[in-house]
Amino acid sequence: MLSALKQTFASGGFLPHGHCYLWKPALVWLHVASDVLIGVSYVAISVTLAYLVKRIRDIPFNWMFLAFGLFIIACGVTHFMEVWTLWTPTYWLAGDLKALTAFASVATALLLPPLVPRAIDLMRDARLAEARRIRLETANHELAALYTKVKALDSLKTQFFANVSHELRTPLALVLGPTENLLASPALGEAERRDIEVVARNARTLLRHVNDLLDVAKLEAGKMATHYAEVDLIRLVRRAAGHFDGPPSAASRSWSRRPSACRPNSTPRSSSGCS
Repeated sequence: MLSALKQTFASGGFLPHGHCYLWKPALVWLHVASDVLIGVSYVAISVTLAYLVKRIRDIPFNWMFLAFGLFIIACGVTHFMEVWTLWTPTYWLAGDLKALTAFASVATALLLPPLVPRAIDLMRDARLAEARRIRLETANHELAALYTKVKALDSLKTQFFANVSHELRTPLALVLGPTENLLASPALGEAERRDIEVVARNARTLLRHVNDLLDVAKLEAGKMATHYAEVDLIRLVRRAAGHFDGPPSAASRSWSRRPSACRPNSTPRSSSGCS
């Protein structure tokens, strides 16, 4: 093995490669400059690939980048040897380095084709991901535009509620004032009093509904919180029945209440499951 190592670094009586160029300075330095520049470029490419793999750990097929780097730097070494053998005829060493380069080249060439289908799949997945991103971005823009439109409509609705409530409160107040004055009059007959009480009661109901509209606007504006409370059902039914009080008509009028088969839940927010 020692003799083989000596033979690798021995000149063996060979002539330097410069003799082939007849030691013409222009020709010699042309080859020197070209080989040095090629070798330095190959080394720079290999270092860049290694740095890329180090910085981007999850890069696909990172080992293939390293294989390319090894192959390219081996090619660069052969160009440096071309410069070396111009003056030093260690052709066995140059041949061994070329054999190493050939091994790296063949290994890279054999490893590359199986990666082609995987690379194609990777590119297809990347295109699909980009298409999904574009669709998602478009949907987000449409959703933002729809949200802006809904907010504008909601603002118009709130303004409408406020305007309607304001326009209704004044006429109702003008109805309730004279009605309550009439009810306070002792000269009012029983039948007339009953009719006017119906008018006053319904006017107050309308006023509550108008106030509810204002409360809805306040709720949507965040100026009021929702509070749940139990309702006196008997009083509510009696009030609803009172709307039918009035002078008798030719047609008979009757109403009835049928209780539910199950009792309502005492918690206002929960459902009892009855229909």
